[in-house]
Amino acid sequence: MPRLVWWALLVPSLVLSVGALVLLGSRLDGPRVLFVGGVFLLTGGYPAWRLLRPTPPRKPRALEPERDEPAPRPWIAARVWRQRLQAKRFAGLGVSEGLLGDDAELLAVPDVEKNSAPSTTQSSHVQVPPSSLELARESLRTSPAVGARWNALPWPWCCERISVLVLVNPFTDELAKWEADNVRADRVSADDVWAEALQGIRAGDAHELGSHLFQCAACGRLYARVTHS
Repeated sequence: MPRLVWWALLVPSLVLSVGALVLLGSRLDGPRVLFVGGVFLLTGGYPAWRLLRPTPPRKPRALEPERDEPAPRPWIAARVWRQRLQAKRFAGLGVSEGLLGDDAELLAVPDVEKNSAPSTTQSSHVQVPPSSLELARESLRTSPAVGARWNALPWPWCCERISVLVLVNPFTDELAKWEADNVRADRVSADDVWAEALQGIRAGDAHELGSHLFQCAACGRLYARVTHS
């Protein structure tokens, strides 16, 4: 439970106890002091103990091993493909196999988003051939299933190419390493849902959203997409 909750439970107990001491004033004697102390222990003792005790270290996450297999499509990063069957990465969604089909929708990146998107050349060095949006959509539909898809995943189409999916529901250490090699993930999108997803990842919470980072293989621009129930 967050420390703020324990403070919220402790403060009223302190106020009640101090108020009782002030009201009793000169009438304080042994039994009354014991009574006030007992009230404090009953109402605030446990919250005080939780605040004073050291925070236990977070247990290391246990993940299924990554699959040593090459990615079958250039718009699926090798890391994403190796991690696609790690059940803990997908929380309540579970892993999926088969083809993407209607679970992904290829959409042209709006100019306003494209103009504000940060770019990097560090994370994606694959070659994705250009094509028309119609042909690219069919290619994506017949791609093997990847991603954390609570609903249809809006997949970015940039520079006449299918953007490369470079991260799916990263864990705290994975996100930190990616940011060290690239840019702060906060810069990729100002969307509130993306900010919420990043907050949960950095706190080490279980994944309750489908967080995805894409990169255009031509211009290096980065795009964030989130699916949720």
